[in-house]
Amino acid sequence: MPLVSLPQLSEQSFYSDPKLTFDPQVCDNYRKRFGEKRGLALIEAAQSSLRKQATELQEGFASQDQEQMTRAVHCLKSSAANLGSSQLRLSAESLEHRYMQGTDLTDLEPVEALLALVKATLLKVQSYLNA
Repeated sequence: MPLVSLPQLSEQSFYSDPKLTFDPQVCDNYRKRFGEKRGLALIEAAQSSLRKQATELQEGFASQDQEQMTRAVHCLKSSAANLGSSQLRLSAESLEHRYMQGTDLTDLEPVEALLALVKATLLKVQSYLNA
């Protein structure tokens, strides 16, 4: 089964369509469903996980640790879904499948593209939290 390649998006394109990186409606729903304090805690936990797993991916790539790389993109996929970042989720899922197959382990380009999506998502989430 062919895998979807990671998108080649410029940083400018991340900001032209806010839902590429973050859907505030998802977070609004957390706040309504679980209450303000707990909803914000869930959002902040997902945000923290994105930061941690981005670092894990970078470290795993530097040491070419396939297991660490696969685990990091799997967790990035989950955190992205929790924040309503469908583009990040799909990109992480694609890279996860490739890593599970043992392909593209030394290709820096998809890692950089994924990390750019993480950064854009974190910026959008922080903007949401500061509003």
